[in-house]
Amino acid sequence: MGKGNRSRANRADAIFVNDSSKKNKADNSKRTTVIVSILVALLLVVCILATFINNNGLINRAKTAATSDSYRVSGTMLSYFFNSQYQSFLNTYGSYASYFGLDTSKSLKSQKCTFGDAETWYDYFMNAAVEQIKEILCLAEAAKKEGIKLDDKDKESIDESIKSLSETAAKNGYTTAGYIAALFGNGVSVKDVKECLELSSLASKYLTGMVKDMQDKVTDDQIEQYLKDHPEALLSADTLQYVFTATKTVAGAEATEAEKKAYADEKAAKKALAEELKKAATSAEEFKKWVAAYLNDADKIGADFDSNWKSASSKLTDDKKPTEQELKDAKQKAVEYIQKALTSDETVEAPKLDGAKYASEYKTAVSGLTSKYITQGIKALESNGISYSDPTEKDATDLVKFLFKEGAAAGNVEVIASEGDTKSTYTVVFITEPAHKDESDTRDVAHILISSATAGYDDSDTKKENAASDKAKAEAEKILAELAGKDLEAFKKLGEEKTEDSNVVYENVKVDDMVTEFNDWLFDESRKPGDTGIVKTTYGYHVMYYIGEGLTAWKATAKNGVVSETLEKWYEESAKTYNVSFNKKVVGSLG
Repeated sequence: MGKGNRSRANRADAIFVNDSSKKNKADNSKRTTVIVSILVALLLVVCILATFINNNGLINRAKTAATSDSYRVSGTMLSYFFNSQYQSFLNTYGSYASYFGLDTSKSLKSQKCTFGDAETWYDYFMNAAVEQIKEILCLAEAAKKEGIKLDDKDKESIDESIKSLSETAAKNGYTTAGYIAALFGNGVSVKDVKECLELSSLASKYLTGMVKDMQDKVTDDQIEQYLKDHPEALLSADTLQYVFTATKTVAGAEATEAEKKAYADEKAAKKALAEELKKAATSAEEFKKWVAAYLNDADKIGADFDSNWKSASSKLTDDKKPTEQELKDAKQKAVEYIQKALTSDETVEAPKLDGAKYASEYKTAVSGLTSKYITQGIKALESNGISYSDPTEKDATDLVKFLFKEGAAAGNVEVIASEGDTKSTYTVVFITEPAHKDESDTRDVAHILISSATAGYDDSDTKKENAASDKAKAEAEKILAELAGKDLEAFKKLGEEKTEDSNVVYENVKVDDMVTEFNDWLFDESRKPGDTGIVKTTYGYHVMYYIGEGLTAWKATAKNGVVSETLEKWYEESAKTYNVSFNKKVVGSLG
């Protein structure tokens, strides 16, 4: 640097060091403001970029949640499986989810779980997702090892699922991406969903064949051993039960001595009634007769009608209220109806007041009587299919100890008491059949489902709905005609191509396992092997083929249990064979 340059530099330094004027203070302030503004702008850009990356799943997609020898499950795929478990739970229980302690408006990580060993609801759904992914990876690896791949029909089915998501999204005012994000978590894309469906479909394809092979290999000795090892799954008892209840109107220290005495007296009275029924119940028929006579008390029924009527008619205006005589006559009809219904083996029609100004309120009052005396009273006496529990266990209930103790037999009767500070119950239990296996018949059936929804329609558009139904019916009739005179193998072959259900053949179907129309056709007494037909249900049209009788119900259950245990062992061994592992950090930090 030349002398002149050094001199200018020194002067410049002197200006910055020595000048303390207001002007330079203002300049410094301006520079500080500019720097801060730049930093804020940069921070804003970073936040926007971070939000964009998060919403688009770039971070989660880059994370590895699980791996096996040949496959990788990303963070976004984990989110799909996790939220699928969550959505499935909500679809199953709907508004009743809150009864299990699940608040959908709060973080799952902040809510204690009431199921199993999971600490929080997040843990519950994540454990289920992890187990599902483990099984899928094991099955997909096994499929790959045997050269099993998705075919055109499998891929078509996946595309249809994606299409269905898009249509549902549009119907509800979402974009496809927005709807998928809302269902399965921020950043989960169509591509993620498709990858998950492809992996799941491949796993399912292998599982179907493997389970069939396992079922074919189950022996009678294994079935008998399963019965010994799992009586809780195969044994149950049938009973008649009636409950006498005493309640205390005021709880705790607030109750007066008179109220406490009234509760004690009511308990003694209800206990005495229970003992009276126990003594009278020399047979199932006598049990029912006693309860019917006990309930058939005109004064008690009338008092309950008065209570129901008071509640139902509380908002009636004076011009719509019945006269004293009209109400007396209506009440008499209600009492007579209940009395007759209690003693009749046939269904008794409830009284109606067509044209009366208070008909709706009267119907409500009578409905309350029906519920208490018929539905919850005489018709609710049968309590069947009570699953076996070990009566020697430390936490065995009094009911379990009575029903499943050694030597328990039909005709045994007992009073099971449960007394509390505010409520006490005395349940009279009559054993109609002690611990036993379900010896009912099962049946095997093949079907080809043609869903009326495949044509696509808006639920509110009746014409389109009818058109879709007609189209499905015509297709079912065409298939049935094509199969005329063909055997089961031909039916199964065509079914694999045409059906819109996951299975063509269902084995060991129990009564009421299927929807009503399907069940009624299958268990028709005149049904013979080789029978075919078409059945319409809420799912669409089913082209049916009756194969024949299956295993006895308990053996079918035991056989499935053997297969489940075999499959569970296979998963554990395969997880090691195919090196299935999970990233605990990713699994624990989703969302």
